[in-house]
Amino acid sequence: MNPIVSSMDNSDDDYDDYNHECYCNIWNFFLIPGHYDDDEPVVATMIKNLYPRRSNFSIDVKVVTKSSIHHFIKKENSAETGKLFRFDVYDKEYSEIRIVSFNEECDRFFDLIKVDECFRISRGHVKPSNKQYSTLSNPYEIVTTNSTVIEPLKITEPFGEYKRKIIYNFIRFSSLHHHGIDSAIDFIGIIDSVDPIRNVYGRYSGRNVSLLKISIFDYSLSHIDVALWDKMADDFHGEKGQIVALKNVRIKQFNGLSLSCSPLTTVTIDPDIPEAMNLRNWYHNHNRTIIQELFYIKQIKQTSSLYKNFDCLATIISTSATKHPAYRVCPSGEHCKRKLSTTNEGELFCGYCGWLESSSLIHYKWGLRVTILINDLTGSLWITVFADVIEKLLGKTAEEISQMSLEHWLNLFHSTIWMHQYIFTIQKSIYQSRDNYTVISINRNNTKRLIDRLQKLESST
Repeated sequence: MNPIVSSMDNSDDDYDDYNHECYCNIWNFFLIPGHYDDDEPVVATMIKNLYPRRSNFSIDVKVVTKSSIHHFIKKENSAETGKLFRFDVYDKEYSEIRIVSFNEECDRFFDLIKVDECFRISRGHVKPSNKQYSTLSNPYEIVTTNSTVIEPLKITEPFGEYKRKIIYNFIRFSSLHHHGIDSAIDFIGIIDSVDPIRNVYGRYSGRNVSLLKISIFDYSLSHIDVALWDKMADDFHGEKGQIVALKNVRIKQFNGLSLSCSPLTTVTIDPDIPEAMNLRNWYHNHNRTIIQELFYIKQIKQTSSLYKNFDCLATIISTSATKHPAYRVCPSGEHCKRKLSTTNEGELFCGYCGWLESSSLIHYKWGLRVTILINDLTGSLWITVFADVIEKLLGKTAEEISQMSLEHWLNLFHSTIWMHQYIFTIQKSIYQSRDNYTVISINRNNTKRLIDRLQKLESST
């Protein structure tokens, strides 16, 4: 059986997104048009024949995934809460649909529903699904009601021979920029690195939650970071070189594109599907010869490819001499990290998530934003380096650098990295109609590896 790590607990930093889905579900629940008569006879049908005006249906299905019970706030600034869980199913024609149970129905069905088991589900409200939160191909979803009946089916056919549990609609890395930020997608890639788990403060739960970041890549050789939260992070056992399939993962953009798992995400390691087999074969056939191409600065400037990583061998020649790189960072979550502003009264606040210094027990943190000018034989380029990269390079924390004067900071810069040559991994993007170059990593030269890469670069020119 393929190891599946399902998102069973809340992801605190995606909590407001998930609450929004809860609002959408509840609101649509009461706005579904049509007449519903619980006395009408139940008619057996297939998932593809369901539509919003139909409630007296009966479908035989197999459960693909099941979430945990999610608690949400019913009204903003209110203590009244609700709860729900969702599960995805498919029928003998392999059509799929999402089913959501709220409150009393949540209590009634949660223990009954089990992954990989078959059920007959009768009656419920069919409504349009919110595609921002789902990658299922079905345009509708079912909300269970007090008239819904769910009965276990003691059968293995027609579902027993169907081994593919999850139906994916994968997109390639090159297509990510065609999808909106916060869109839900399906993505498959090869694990390149797994960071240690660390604890971050969840602003909604008021507790520390686990955060795990992995870096994956696909056929394009472009890398993207994926954030896994809470129990999903604790349960993750993927290793470098394994295939990971992500269903319903969210696109984020902060310091470049990234992916973030939400309570609706399913993470599968080495899935038994054709797409994983093809990617695995490609990786094994090319693993010994995969050498990231080096780019000259001129090539990076001229390329029209966005959100792609470019490796560049260059020398650091300057930095801003008028602006200190340290700034105060919002402490309310990993996905915020915005620069704090100051009210007219001199109080710190975050204009993105609403964090206010006077109403929080959490002290602000320090971030770094360093603008550096690099140079090679084809030209120069201003790049932006953030705290996680510059801290490793300098061996100093953002907190330590924040205590330095501008003069002290410039002395540190010139005595440690000025006029030194590195391999920069740079991501090109567009910000306010201008090209923006953000550094993903900075590595010191590995002479043998560098010679190989330079020879490849020379042979291509």
